[in-house]
Amino acid sequence: MKKKPYIFTLILGGLLIFAILPLINYKTDITRILHQDYTHQYHGIDANRLYLKVSYLLEDENKGKYDTLIFGSSRGANIEMARISPTAYNMSHGFGTVSTYRHMLKTLLDHGFKAKEVWIGINDFDIWKDNTNDRHKFTYKNTFSNQVEFYSDWLFREIDAKTIKLLNGDIKLIESTKVTDPDNYVAKHARAHEKKIRHSKNRNFPGAMLGYTQIHRVDKAIEDIKAIKELSDEHNITLKAFMYPTYYKTYVHYNQFKINEFKFKLAQIMPFYDFYSLDELAFTTYKWEEGSHFVPSVGDFIIDTLKEEKSLVTKENVQVHLNKNKQKIKNLFKYIPENTIYRTGLHLDIDLSKNKLLFDFSDSSFTYTPNKQLRISKENNMIHVQANTTDPHIILEDTKVKSKSCLLQYKMLSPIRTVFKLYYKKNDKYVNKYTIPVNFHKGLHEFGMVFPCKYMDNGLRVDFAQHKGEYKIHTFTIHEFDQAIPHMTNQIKSYND
Repeated sequence: MKKKPYIFTLILGGLLIFAILPLINYKTDITRILHQDYTHQYHGIDANRLYLKVSYLLEDENKGKYDTLIFGSSRGANIEMARISPTAYNMSHGFGTVSTYRHMLKTLLDHGFKAKEVWIGINDFDIWKDNTNDRHKFTYKNTFSNQVEFYSDWLFREIDAKTIKLLNGDIKLIESTKVTDPDNYVAKHARAHEKKIRHSKNRNFPGAMLGYTQIHRVDKAIEDIKAIKELSDEHNITLKAFMYPTYYKTYVHYNQFKINEFKFKLAQIMPFYDFYSLDELAFTTYKWEEGSHFVPSVGDFIIDTLKEEKSLVTKENVQVHLNKNKQKIKNLFKYIPENTIYRTGLHLDIDLSKNKLLFDFSDSSFTYTPNKQLRISKENNMIHVQANTTDPHIILEDTKVKSKSCLLQYKMLSPIRTVFKLYYKKNDKYVNKYTIPVNFHKGLHEFGMVFPCKYMDNGLRVDFAQHKGEYKIHTFTIHEFDQAIPHMTNQIKSYND
């Protein structure tokens, strides 16, 4: 008998929560889509421009305003539409990918939007990232059933810490023109910021990993672009595609074999403009807000190139183009400050056959000193390291090198999440100050590292992991990486004028 009031209270409480939850979520409306609010966002929280920009263009008063759409990620926010056309609209949104562009364009065309020209900005992360199912980046829904599902998900989502802050008034709703007038941001803020950083000295910032998973979706990205081209052809739309430029520290993180595979396949579908290479822009720090976003003058250069229709990559010249980009990797160290250490991807698409091999863990002719906390064996062309404690390491011996730069390449299968560490010493002791840690996820992990060869003179210490277990090493090599650097033609001289 005593249980009945408890059950009744539980049911009543559940119904009350079920009724209140959508009211709270509607009131706070973090990404402003429930209110279709085009003119505000919460301070520090981006509105869902992926949804709102489509909704805005479908308003009756806006349908005839624009006939040129420029799709892109947040990198495209610094491309000024007024330089393209008075009827151009910036469709850029955070982490935009070709999958979201495809959906946005189809939705607009299905609802009667008339476009004459479409540009799509393609990111390096297009080949591993797809945000179409990210709640905070939900796309505009085309059907009634999808809209019911969409609004239900938003209205009945859990109350999180940000929602509580909004209810308490700790985060203010501020005016924003990022939907109604995207160029306003470029004119008032981005160009002013570019002037400041142009005169900044000693700018040094890391690359942007951008959620890099090392799991690639090249063919899916190509399918999305094919669909965009088919839509454009069906509606007599002029389609232009380009790959965004990137900062060199970001470029070297990623698998350039996969990116080149994507570029080759893209050229079979349509011509495109390729700004994604290690040209001078990649090394010019005042052309970057940080490791991902370029400044407006770079956007101006992209616009000028596309309008003049020069330097197109086609299926006829794509292989020659890719070979030239590979050659530019050899120019990499012309720009790197001495004594710099930084991470790279394992796949920079570099031919190391002419570079002296300084160490190969799988080659018994190279010597090293192991400690007693690990057991090393060779099986099936891999080195097995059995860590009996949390400090398994080796110290490289007899590695006196005259070259300036070395490239370490490493590929390991780990049973757990752990940390790889490289210790180097400037005197006679290994200290934490001179440590380069690399976090490993469970499974196959690979990375590269460029460092001054002089650090090998005192003996590099390599800590394979910080946990007990068996680790299978596919690759662990160190090569000289000094190149005969030819003079680089300044292809983008106007950047520095």
